[in-house]
Amino acid sequence: MLTATGTPGSSMSIDLRYTAGPIARAWAALYGAVGTDPLPRSLATAPDGSQAYLGTLYRGSPPAVAAWSRPHSAVRDNGTTIVLFTGGKDSTAAALRARAAGRQLLLLHARGMNPAYPGELASATAVAGALRARLAVVDVRITRGAYITNPIKNQMLLAIAADLAPRYGAGELATGIHWADTVADLGFRSGFSDAIEMHEAAADCIEGAVDGLRVARRLIENDSDALLTVADAGLLPLVGSCMATVRFRASLHARNQAKFGGALMPGRCGSCYKCALEWLHLALTERAPWQDALAAHSVAVLRRGAELITGRRPDSLADMLRLFFDTSRVSIERLSGAGAS
Repeated sequence: MLTATGTPGSSMSIDLRYTAGPIARAWAALYGAVGTDPLPRSLATAPDGSQAYLGTLYRGSPPAVAAWSRPHSAVRDNGTTIVLFTGGKDSTAAALRARAAGRQLLLLHARGMNPAYPGELASATAVAGALRARLAVVDVRITRGAYITNPIKNQMLLAIAADLAPRYGAGELATGIHWADTVADLGFRSGFSDAIEMHEAAADCIEGAVDGLRVARRLIENDSDALLTVADAGLLPLVGSCMATVRFRASLHARNQAKFGGALMPGRCGSCYKCALEWLHLALTERAPWQDALAAHSVAVLRRGAELITGRRPDSLADMLRLFFDTSRVSIERLSGAGAS
């Protein structure tokens, strides 16, 4: 495991607890320039407003504009891809895709970016071991608000990776961003930094800042693509895929397994939307035994999740399920019965 350390600049709104390079410093300034209301009301209703906000975010901050006026460094590619890595299913699927393309992997984990999930590093370490891949860890400390309140979290991580790329001869950066998650389609309560437009705008900037570096585009299609890719690789038991707090996860796991039947994987609560989504994917594709009671429970969990994401009650069960399932890969017909409707 490689750990980069150092002293951050005191003016940053996000402390990079390693020697921050010029790209990360510029992105930290942009992070701070976003302000206290990173999700204006216009984003919730008008795609045009979303596009205007994108323009403000990437072109309206003088420190950020200056950062991309010329390349800051160059990389000589030795076949390595840096994957922004949480140990979750999306970043694991991205790593599998990069490896399948013949790339060597360097999995970059930002410890402290998501303090609500202290088990991320353990998952990242376990998956890295299974893949026989190098794992680099940088310490990041958020000093203003929770990480989910800022819409450039993922792009901040790309900037960190771009500064590290020349050190490791990495000519490519990869993430688990879903290319199906567009600005117009996302419910912004789920995180503006997850939109593909945000990723591609940042990729353009970063490729201009480092000669010889490219950012992989559109590696992962959606939740179904990521989850089934990881399951078929046999890595799902190692992947962190639960939103319950560590304190209550074991008790929720035992309660739900006793109440609904079915075998939940270790480290799953069975109550959060990630657990519900994971189990339904596995059961509907015959990768796990079907249980009517657990199916009904999981659909109820996803209904609540759909309302949170979209801000409205879905018109029908099928409309709700299409938010979470790729119906070209997973048949959802069975969910209309078994008490799940």
